[in-house]
Amino acid sequence: MIKRFCLEQICFTQQQRYLATTRKQGSNLIARLKKGRPDLKAITEPRQVFQWAQKVVQSRWKVWIHASKARYLSASLFELDAKKFSDLAQNFVNCGSKGQLPSCQPSVLLANGAYMLSYKELVETIDRRLLASFYDYALPNLRSSLQQLKLICQFSPTTWFPHSRSLARSIYVHKYNTSNQCQDRLLETIHRTTTESTTVYCGNNTWLSSSLSTHTTCTHLNYLDYTVRHIPALNRMILDMDESLQQQDWRWTKAFLNTQSNTVHILMAMDHQNNNNRWIRSLEQIVKDRGEQLTVIDHRDTESTIDTSYNHARNLTRLGALQSWQDIQSGDCIVVKSRHMMLNMKDRLEHDYGFKCSILFPQLPEAIQIQQIDTFNDTDSSPKVLLMTEVADTPSKIHAKRLLFKSIKKQHNGHFSYDSTNIIKRLTNVIEPTQAIMMFDKTDIPFIRQAIMAENPLSLQQTLCVLPSSSIFETFCDAMPKEMAMSSKMDAFEVLTDVSGVYMLGNWNRQKLIADWLEHYSLTFDDRWTFMNAPLDVSLTKCKTIIQLFGEAVSRGTPCELDDVFGLPLNSTTTVIKSRPLMTLVNQYHIIQWYHWFKLEYPAIFVTDETVLQRHQHQYQTIILENLSSNHSQLTDRRKKRRQDRKMGQLVEQLLGQTSAKPALSNYNNGQQGTK
Repeated sequence: MIKRFCLEQICFTQQQRYLATTRKQGSNLIARLKKGRPDLKAITEPRQVFQWAQKVVQSRWKVWIHASKARYLSASLFELDAKKFSDLAQNFVNCGSKGQLPSCQPSVLLANGAYMLSYKELVETIDRRLLASFYDYALPNLRSSLQQLKLICQFSPTTWFPHSRSLARSIYVHKYNTSNQCQDRLLETIHRTTTESTTVYCGNNTWLSSSLSTHTTCTHLNYLDYTVRHIPALNRMILDMDESLQQQDWRWTKAFLNTQSNTVHILMAMDHQNNNNRWIRSLEQIVKDRGEQLTVIDHRDTESTIDTSYNHARNLTRLGALQSWQDIQSGDCIVVKSRHMMLNMKDRLEHDYGFKCSILFPQLPEAIQIQQIDTFNDTDSSPKVLLMTEVADTPSKIHAKRLLFKSIKKQHNGHFSYDSTNIIKRLTNVIEPTQAIMMFDKTDIPFIRQAIMAENPLSLQQTLCVLPSSSIFETFCDAMPKEMAMSSKMDAFEVLTDVSGVYMLGNWNRQKLIADWLEHYSLTFDDRWTFMNAPLDVSLTKCKTIIQLFGEAVSRGTPCELDDVFGLPLNSTTTVIKSRPLMTLVNQYHIIQWYHWFKLEYPAIFVTDETVLQRHQHQYQTIILENLSSNHSQLTDRRKKRRQDRKMGQLVEQLLGQTSAKPALSNYNNGQQGTK
């Protein structure tokens, strides 16, 4: 009797907690969400994102003038006093807001799909483009030397990428898909054209790199410059445009346009046919402007060339919401907001439901990401789920049955922020679920539907990202005041340059951050340029400290051992290394990788033997993989407590015959919010 009374009390307490914390669902939910964010009225209506972005443009006209960057550049670079700047800016706003300036039309300010960005990213993009338009408008009123400064910034493929302009190159685009017959035909063609020549392959395709001839050197975009420098006569280059979508990286554009190779083969997987056909049109335009020849070779079967594009409209009828955790199936790819939330979900799925979870997040080394995807794609009998953060890149193809969104909303200081259309569309394009797209929260369905229906902003062509060469930017810096910081010079270059058409100026916020970290070190321009463009993940906690240690070693010319910067003893036992947190292991792995890259650039400074680096990198990679595959390695005290709470709840349900799944899902969501 006492036992039954206690169980009833526990059950009553849980029910009260559920009733108190569960959000009341009503027919006016979307209306209440709109009250918290007025611009949602445009977002929730299909194909109306551009109208919402136009409203943002109108709201920025009177705001961007007061931004610190505009006033700083006006005073330090353009030598405008406060009154002159105010007068010019006011005239610019009056003309631009009335549509009298072509560069300030909404279609120009929102070009290249800017209207699909998040609100914060959209505001940054609009402000940057307004700033560039303002200085074009004000240029006749500025000192004459600025005219020459703007000429230095003027974009031209022949000046920004001079190394290949003296060559009459032959460009080949190879269309292929993942069928074995198609890949065999592709390899046969490549072997026939590269048998007696020095060739470089740049890409991530392991099946291709392992099948190439001995005359071929395999490398990655991050190491291409070093590889090309050590090949005396490069005849052919093979550039991969597989699922990694490296063409969106400015390094890919540089490799394509600035590598001295007589023949360039571009490999294009046609899993996204419509998208890749636009890339081909862009490449044809670039090659035509340069007076070169481009040939497209299709290695696919006839039936596979009809239409392999992803049918988004089909999935509009396959949108739905999960009713409970029991609805999660093997082959699901679940997108979550943060790494912490992802590890919480991994613990629950593995411990309570018996799934084998692979995880992806941006800081995870690329080799480990590929291994995690391969494990998920493996067709053995074990039930698998892939967990990934919304900002994670996918270095290889993901074969998911369903795409599940944990949430597209994030609460911060009482306000909701929402995933941009760009993020949702990128995820649905890259993952391409074969069955359905599902949400944990059914109120997210209108937003997902709107993102899927959003038209591709680049309907005719795709743009290639570019950044200036070191010689162009050095000439620009020499004409700037010496007291200006490097990052401020980069801001000024970004404002004065004109990049349009098939090209767009790449985002170099990462380079600006590295330049600020090294501002007070006595480095030459070439050294600063090398550091700024190093393949660094600035989001890692150790990045700033390590790069400053590297910068100090290079500025002084003193040898630097890996042990000097590693922070942990290199001779630690495997048991000690395994006891460290996951992100500590990830940081240490990247430190070894960065050291190896700088060793190639400065062999006299970074003197640790390469075999030692490879041994330690392999050791950390193995331990990280073991850490990810274990369901106990990330078991914090909080997750242990959650396990106990879930077990108690399951016991109560079994004894009282209550198997409601909805409270369990709601309690988990409430627990997630409590940990933020």
